[in-house]
Amino acid sequence: MSGQSVDSYYSAIKEAIENGNVAEAKIEVIGLIKQDLAAQALLAIKKARAAKLFTAKELEFEAAYCHFTLGSYDDAKKALKKVTASKAVTHLLAQIAYKSDDYAECVNLYEELLRDTDKESEEYQDLLLNQSAAKAAALQSAQSAGEQRPTEEHGSSYELMFNAATDLLVRGRIAEAADLLEMAATQARSSLASEGWSQEDIEGEVAPIEAQRGVALQTQGKTAEARAVFSRLLADKSLEGSARDIVAHNAAVLSISEYARRDIALDRVKRALQLPGSATRQLSRAQRALMRFNMAVVQFSQGQYASARRSLSRLSKSYSDIPNASAGTLSAAISLHLGSVDKALNELATISRSQQPSDAVFATLAAAQVAISAGDNQRALDVLTAWKDRAEGVSLGSLSAADQFARYYFGIVQLIGWLSGSRMSSTAPDAAKHLYTQVSKPGTYSARLLAAVGDCLALAGEPDAAKSCFNQAKQAAAEQNADVGTLGSTCLHAVLASGDNGAHQMSIAQLLKGYSRRSRVTRVIPGVRIRVSRQYQPKSSNASAGDGARSKKSAAAAKQPVKAKPQEGSRTKKYRASRQRRLAKNPPKNYDPERKPDSERWIPLRQRSYYKPRGRNRKQLKMRGGAQGGASEAGAGLGVTGSARIAGHIDGSQTPGHDSDDDHHEDSAAKNPQQTSGAGHSKSKGGKGGKKGGKKGGKGKRGW
Repeated sequence: MSGQSVDSYYSAIKEAIENGNVAEAKIEVIGLIKQDLAAQALLAIKKARAAKLFTAKELEFEAAYCHFTLGSYDDAKKALKKVTASKAVTHLLAQIAYKSDDYAECVNLYEELLRDTDKESEEYQDLLLNQSAAKAAALQSAQSAGEQRPTEEHGSSYELMFNAATDLLVRGRIAEAADLLEMAATQARSSLASEGWSQEDIEGEVAPIEAQRGVALQTQGKTAEARAVFSRLLADKSLEGSARDIVAHNAAVLSISEYARRDIALDRVKRALQLPGSATRQLSRAQRALMRFNMAVVQFSQGQYASARRSLSRLSKSYSDIPNASAGTLSAAISLHLGSVDKALNELATISRSQQPSDAVFATLAAAQVAISAGDNQRALDVLTAWKDRAEGVSLGSLSAADQFARYYFGIVQLIGWLSGSRMSSTAPDAAKHLYTQVSKPGTYSARLLAAVGDCLALAGEPDAAKSCFNQAKQAAAEQNADVGTLGSTCLHAVLASGDNGAHQMSIAQLLKGYSRRSRVTRVIPGVRIRVSRQYQPKSSNASAGDGARSKKSAAAAKQPVKAKPQEGSRTKKYRASRQRRLAKNPPKNYDPERKPDSERWIPLRQRSYYKPRGRNRKQLKMRGGAQGGASEAGAGLGVTGSARIAGHIDGSQTPGHDSDDDHHEDSAAKNPQQTSGAGHSKSKGGKGGKKGGKKGGKGKRGW
């Protein structure tokens, strides 16, 4: 059959129809589809209809499948509207939804199919496999498909283990995902070896699982193990196409922090981070967007701020529908390095307003720092006050890191009081009481949160409420099997050690002795540095009584005559004036007073973004044939999950064939690349065949 031409198929179809055998004609059409000749099969159907051999609705499902195979998803949907509803139609609609990136609809369609399928059948396992891949993709793209449960049902199938691990990665359960991926790799090797697969084919099937495990290790901070996994995968060439490019990208991301100060190494990393050309068609938009963002990060690390700005501009134009929280921070850092302080401040203030209060803490503190450094204390006060007003509406019980948020809230409220010039304001007690009111509501709160609120109460001068809160924290720690010493509290032991005889006031007074405003800022707010906190307290024109000696000394110094600064020598003035006259009469070659200086003039010519090699080097570059390499916090990787290719078999009589929180700073945060999604994509069940059988699908056929 494989040696026949399209005309011979059409002749067979025509002969079958003339003999009244429509079923045989359908078999001939399906034969074309089975040989991956979807375009020819669609042409044969159209010819048969034009010759009035078929009615308008006959072979409509096969035509829809041909459109699906060719990527014409809208035409496939139109064709399916003419077909009577059936299980096969629903299955094909689920595949179309996945290919159209409508993962939420895909999950719902597979849920409908699973309800009508026997759990003991092989078909149920195939559907469950595809649904798990759709769930992982939906989570990654932030699509909601109702109340999604983690894919816990994986049994002994390594494909389901893979997709369940991908699901766990998206949900942040990294350690569980790494263990499950290791189990999946072991299970894949044993099951495929028992089926008679060759060692080369087995390694090709296990490679995506190992790549995803490398991502999990990289996310956990185990960079040495992750680098070993990526190096092994790149060396044995078991991955192909975009999967190999993604792993190369992950390996390059690991090198960014290692060679942060070595421009030559960063050039090599930059080449590896290049988008992999035609292979990007197989990558998701989220993957391509984060790859482009990583390139901007490397350009920023090299001091190529203009190039990094252009990369961010292209990112916002081409991928405006994909949010990237770090892009705004990087843009603000670029503005600061280019001297545009107002622009950087506006960008940080915009991020502070647009993000949730729990996510906007860094941008808020960074904006306040920039404003204070520029001498605009009122702007800093406005940014902090706007964040405080929104933060007061946040429920602490709904946050994953509620203890850290409580400390930030308490510290920022103190900054607001100090920036407003009211030294004896009640902002700190009010903030502590607000937090105490939050944890006093019915609900379950972590011991760390209760300890953090207790610290705020103690520092605000509320010892009774602090003691009550610390007792609750101690009780919660016992219930949660946590050690009291690991709660991160600075006042818990001192407050609980004091009795009820009135001595607790003295204990807290001793605890806070010498606790200056500057140290209070640095201890309460983890993200503020000492050199920054010195600027947070504005100078007051009225000296306090305690500063009397200092004021007298300053007044005495003010009465003494001030020595005049040495004047610039007349000889220097003459030389400067004559030089300016010479330049005005005979300007240098190609001098243009309107031209702005090149922002990259301080770096070597070969490292500038606009450099084009000439001669022999240019010829070698052409011979290499385009970008090299291809597959983001430093030390992360190409993301948590990827998309699955669902090119499965559709059963039915009609079918053809599935930074550290302790040191927040805009520069350091902006230099951290992010993980691009999908070092190992989710697996999905293929059609009949596989590596041992037909060309399409097969058990374990991975989709990239």
